[in-house]
Amino acid sequence: MNMLLKKIRDYIYLYRPLQNYYGADFKRIFNFVERSCEKSKDEIEAYKLERLRRLVEHARRSVPYYRELFKQHEIRPEDINSFEDYARIPVLTKKLLRENLDRLKSDDFNSYKPILTETSGTTGQVTRLYRSSYHEAYRKAVVWRFYRQLGHDFRQPWVSLNNSWGYNKNARLYEFDKIENCLNINIYHVMEGRYRQVVEAIRAFRPNMILAHPNILCAIADYFERENLKPIEAPVIITYGEKIYQHMRPLLIRGFQGRYAEYFGNRENSVGAFGDSSGCFNEISEYCHLEPANSDCICGFDSCGELISTSLHNYCVPLIRYDTEDLICWKGYCDGEKYPSFELLGGRGKDLLLSRDGLVVPYTPSILESADNSRVRKYQISQDDIDHVTLRVVADDNYVVERDEPLLIEQFNLVLAKKFKISIEYVEDIPFTRNGKYRVSVSPLTMEYLGSDSSKEIAG
Repeated sequence: MNMLLKKIRDYIYLYRPLQNYYGADFKRIFNFVERSCEKSKDEIEAYKLERLRRLVEHARRSVPYYRELFKQHEIRPEDINSFEDYARIPVLTKKLLRENLDRLKSDDFNSYKPILTETSGTTGQVTRLYRSSYHEAYRKAVVWRFYRQLGHDFRQPWVSLNNSWGYNKNARLYEFDKIENCLNINIYHVMEGRYRQVVEAIRAFRPNMILAHPNILCAIADYFERENLKPIEAPVIITYGEKIYQHMRPLLIRGFQGRYAEYFGNRENSVGAFGDSSGCFNEISEYCHLEPANSDCICGFDSCGELISTSLHNYCVPLIRYDTEDLICWKGYCDGEKYPSFELLGGRGKDLLLSRDGLVVPYTPSILESADNSRVRKYQISQDDIDHVTLRVVADDNYVVERDEPLLIEQFNLVLAKKFKISIEYVEDIPFTRNGKYRVSVSPLTMEYLGSDSSKEIAG
């Protein structure tokens, strides 16, 4: 579409419903997912199982990789009568995806109007993949269902803090999307400390919703407290991309006041679950099927393992039982919920430490969750040795080494199950990663352990 036609189209859609701009597939899917909220748990499960059967049948008929795999393991779509049957299909790893991308393409690949995308490379290697245009319409539909349930409707003003520009120091502070009524703020400027300009832009826009990584919002909230500024109020605040750690939550809420929620997903299968910032996420069963890997309890908790994901609607490159490498504690159906849930333990292992007894989840000490948490502005656990970790601390003015350091070591010993010797290093700041994230744990040993198929035994 040439630029003139695009400008004409965009002008027209400024005065028509946003749903029309997204297209006929979106409108049809959105109507379906809104109505599905009224369905029972059994009806939603039946729908999901039927979609899995259709996906497997399509993959057997049209995808070279799965034709060979299903033949080798004697898997037939008609034999999948339960989720336990479906779990017989071997897991698709990131390595297999990279090595077999062309063979994972459907025979009628181009008919699905594929959209090329890439993973963010947080595990050290970027993976190229494709999603169908129908899959993308489904993604938009379930996201908008979530937005509207929270109180944000089509064309209401919203702010997105993201890094879609890359890291160009000459990039503009923000761009305004007239169609979406969205102010897109480049987080490069947050990472460079230009808080005043960013805050002024948000306040002037008066958004109904704010969408950002939680640590970007925490950095701005910390600026508010240093400068004694009023918080930003927005009816809806959605975070994504990383966990909200307990010690961050009070600062976050003081700086940005509104109704909080978060979503979980990966570039390969996109959005898969929504939560209420309690650390527990609910699967979007109309969109995907999530399950824990059939593996040993590597974190020391029941029903824990890597999260396996299947998108129900991406037929151009089906990713059947894809290993996201995110570590979870599976909760199943809780308190009469219609959707299964899980707790996120570690985003692709980045939030975990490795001990001689296995992986350790570094929960936040109670001293940092209490009213005394202002004594420590930031912390980061760094591990380069199996028996030792360094606690890097950004201390506040009211932090007293003689009083607070022994308490920190004592409580970190408790939450780390006394697996490590702990030393403390005081630093001026803990920088963001290039993606605008803040790593609470940095452990090359953990990443090496999780990246090796034969690494489930730890040398003493």
